[in-house]
Formats: sequence, C-alpha cells, structure tokens
Amino acid sequence: MNVTGHIAVAAGVSDDPRVLLGAALPDLATFGGHRLMRKARHPAIAEGIRLHHRTDDAFHGSEWFRSRQRRLRADLADRGVARGPARAAAHVGPEMLIDGTLLEDQHVREQLDTAFAELAVEENHLVALVDDPEWPDHLVALQARGLPTDYADPDAVARRLERILRRRPRLALVADHVPAVAEALSIEAPGIAETTQDLVDELVELVSAG
Repeated sequence: MNVTGHIAVAAGVSDDPRVLLGAALPDLATFGGHRLMRKARHPAIAEGIRLHHRTDDAFHGSEWFRSRQRRLRADLADRGVARGPARAAAHVGPEMLIDGTLLEDQHVREQLDTAFAELAVEENHLVALVDDPEWPDHLVALQARGLPTDYADPDAVARRLERILRRRPRLALVADHVPAVAEALSIEAPGIAETTQDLVDELVELVSAG
C-alpha cells in the first residue's frame, strides 16, 4: 500500500488524525530517502505505525494484490521488460493506482489533509524518529507540497516508476520500456479502480481483527 491507501485503511479503524499520520509515516519517510529509526513517543502515532505494518502484511498477502502482481509481471516480461524492473513495477504500480482512485474521493482527500496537518502539530514527536538533519525540512516540505495528484494516470505512474527505480541499478527501467509499463498498467487500471473500495474495506476488517 502507498500513503493514501494506508490513510484510508487507518481511517476505517480510528478517527484520530495522529493515528492516520502514523499509518502514513513509514512511506512518507521513504519519499525523502529516510527510515524511521526510533519508536514514536506519542501513543497514537505509534499505533498508526503499527497499523501501517499490519496493513502492508495483509495487503501483500491478499489475493487481490498477488493475482495482479502475477499478471503484471507476466505481461511486462512478454513486453521485454527485464525481471527486476518488471517485478518492481508490478509491485509498486498497483499501489500507486490505488492511491489515484482514492484521491478522487473528497472524503479521502479530507482525511489526507487532516493527517498532513499533524506534520506541524506533532513536529517535536516526529523529529526524534530519524537521525538526519534534513528530516525536519522533509516534514515541512511534505506539508507544503502534499502528494502527487496524477496517480490515477497509468502513463504518469510509469514515468514516476522510471524516476524512482533509476536509483536502484538492478530494478531500473530502461527508458524505452516506460511505454510498455504504461500499457500494462492501463490494462489493470479499470479493475483496480472498480475494486479499490472493496479492498480497503477488506483490509480494515483484517487489521481490526488482528
């Protein structure tokens, strides 16, 4: 799951904005090349971070994700995309498309805004999570910039994947393969859009029970 997906699932479990923020924090840290190094002192943020990991476990183990990942990997292989990049794109691409669908929902956007507002309110708690002098600036930039708004567009997702993966030599996409990734994602996109809310509801049930 990506940031918006995590917030949507967390909102089905708790209405505390700090829990929503905590559910997004591991991914928000990754966006800036950071990793959370310490346990959160604030109990609601700590609960959100725990919820993040439970959600990821449930999502990655779901047939919803595994079946789409298998289809995408096979499709990308048929299109000539190497194994490493195909595996990465088949993993991250659907997560971005989920976010794109959710971001079209006004209620989800309001939940996202509520969570991001806590980036400033909880600054003292958040700064201690990462040993990096650039971390506080990253938090400020996140609140000012927000999230990309083009995750529903397979072409934009494919271009974004190329930029993200170029930092990982074994996973990097050849530029000529970006259109192939976009085409493969375009095939999956309608089914993802149609089933995203059902997926979120299923994950809420699973993480609430666990």
